[in-house]
Amino acid sequence: MLVDICKRFLSLLLPPRKKEHTSRTLTNAVLLMKGHIMKLLLAFLIALTPINLFADELETDLNGFRLQQFVNVADSQMAPPFKTFDQGNLVVNAYQIDEEAYMVVGYQKKHPNNISSLQLTGFTAKALPFKGLMLGDS
Repeated sequence: MLVDICKRFLSLLLPPRKKEHTSRTLTNAVLLMKGHIMKLLLAFLIALTPINLFADELETDLNGFRLQQFVNVADSQMAPPFKTFDQGNLVVNAYQIDEEAYMVVGYQKKHPNNISSLQLTGFTAKALPFKGLMLGDS
């Protein structure tokens, strides 16, 4: 797959081959070569740029729980889940926080011991602030 991507990338950079020979002056050939080198250099720099450079802060904590934390921590800290959903590769447990709010903790079946998704829904003062906002703020 990587070889195919490289071949396609190089085909975009290099000019198409012509069957008949055309004469070019040395200046035109040098300018053409500089253009291809600049394209190659730009593509190389873009490829080296880390992907996380484009992302803002990555949030991993919500209401005292953390992504990749052990699932049994959520089970021990909250009442048993009132609903469990099996969504193919993901299993989701919904925990009641109070009458107007619940928290959803999900894990992937291939990693059943680690939390892979966290969601908090509703209106409550029992939840911890998230980036300075309380659940239900407007």
